[in-house]
Amino acid sequence: MEDSISFSRLIVSLSAIQKNTAGIISHLPCGAKLIPVLKADAYGLGLVPVAKALCSSDRIAGFAVAYIEEGLQLRNSGISLPIFILGPALPFQYKPAILSDLTLTVGSLSDLSLMSRAAEALGKKVSVQIKFDTGLHRFGISPDEINPLISALNSCSPFCSLKGTYSHFADPFDADRCKAQFQSYMALSDALESHGFSIPLRHICDSAASELYPEYALDAIRVGRGLMWGNPVRPNGNILEAATLQTVVTGIWHRKAGEKIGYGDGLTLLKDTRIASIGIGYGDGIDLNAVRQHLPVLLHGQTCSLLYSFMDHTLVDIGDLPCTPGDLITFFGYDESGIFLSAQKQAAACGANEACAFTTALLPRVKRVYTF
Repeated sequence: MEDSISFSRLIVSLSAIQKNTAGIISHLPCGAKLIPVLKADAYGLGLVPVAKALCSSDRIAGFAVAYIEEGLQLRNSGISLPIFILGPALPFQYKPAILSDLTLTVGSLSDLSLMSRAAEALGKKVSVQIKFDTGLHRFGISPDEINPLISALNSCSPFCSLKGTYSHFADPFDADRCKAQFQSYMALSDALESHGFSIPLRHICDSAASELYPEYALDAIRVGRGLMWGNPVRPNGNILEAATLQTVVTGIWHRKAGEKIGYGDGLTLLKDTRIASIGIGYGDGIDLNAVRQHLPVLLHGQTCSLLYSFMDHTLVDIGDLPCTPGDLITFFGYDESGIFLSAQKQAAACGANEACAFTTALLPRVKRVYTF
């Protein structure tokens, strides 16, 4: 790690993300586009670097993020493609969002009137997408609100520009439920069109749904996890893992059977143990459940087990492996010799749904390093 003064780093392969993106696009129906979802700092991998790595494709319909501040960060970095805000916004956020030409989500009937008033005050149109709640029940316009929605759209049309409609599947592994949600979504979108509203972009599939139901692709699919990691439940082998988490050994000790390590009762050693301390802890965002489960990490291509975590350090049982301070420890991804430890498998082993549970938790002390 001579290129960095940091103990820990998350190495992000932008070329892997580009290859994954190209592969996803190659399987889209003719005319359909991709909306990369880069919320939560691109799942911890870095919002702006990842977005800039994907800007050149003409099959990108725009980027999606969760919150206004993420959209403004993209705009301020020079991203000119459409930016869709998937989450709710509040009135104090409308002005900067409208002035930066962000596309806001209409998730309730009151959103339309408030957004249009803000746009009128600025002398601009606000770009919006309608979020239909077809069964996830997070937020969105419900089917029984379609007629009031149509009336509101008519009233607000001088200052609102409809850019699309979308919804979200509740359980991509329940085919019947997805089919019912898809049919509900299409009926709601069709109702808008039957009243004269043009819908430039329809989308309902996220990463998992786009892998399972290509027939639901419509005008675009939204993919976040699938840009960086394969499906954690049904991997198809086509997605390269795009991130490697590494730190360094900071010290080595021999401890006796029966000794306790850590605070309070801590962890009682059942055998004589050779322990390495490493330069990362829960203050860097390390998942404590991964430590409690004694997940494996890589040292010189061999696995050793996590033992106990402090805020700034974690202890590892290194057994008889050769080890000196400064040696690399790899939590997931590729070690220095090319040995691979899957982030998705690591996440599953400690009860997390996906690898992004690890990477989104990593704090700024873990340096992000980008490679092509």
